[in-house]
Amino acid sequence: VEGGLLQSEEDAKTQDIELRRSLEQVARKPFEPLDELLEIKMHFLFVAMFAPIMPFGLLPTLAARLLEVRFKATKLFFVRRRGWPGADAVMHATQGIFAQMVVVMATVWHTGLLLVSYNPRVGLYPAPLVALAWLASAALALGLLSAAASGLRA
Repeated sequence: VEGGLLQSEEDAKTQDIELRRSLEQVARKPFEPLDELLEIKMHFLFVAMFAPIMPFGLLPTLAARLLEVRFKATKLFFVRRRGWPGADAVMHATQGIFAQMVVVMATVWHTGLLLVSYNPRVGLYPAPLVALAWLASAALALGLLSAAASGLRA
């Protein structure tokens, strides 16, 4: 009888511990994968746009992003509440569109920097001609990128 009573006390303690762990999980803020993906996309956009302005800034930024990604697991397991698995169709659908848009924006931005910012004689030309040259060179660069991408797919 005494062994059975001891066993039920241990079961009660185990259940109490499991209940406390469950209540701690509920009290935490939920882990939001879409918010984390948005943050990663914003950092990628930041790097794509500012790489030509300060190329040496890429190394510390890359190191910071690698550390951040490594600590996401700690954030998921110990800081935030784990949510129920959901559909990942939104993440996959937006990723390709986002990558294409970043390539287009970065190409236009980089050609603008090359033609306008880094050109000491840009003031000698009328502004509409500079804008036309910028857009034409960006279209040429995008056409070359598109041809290279379609050549890789073939």
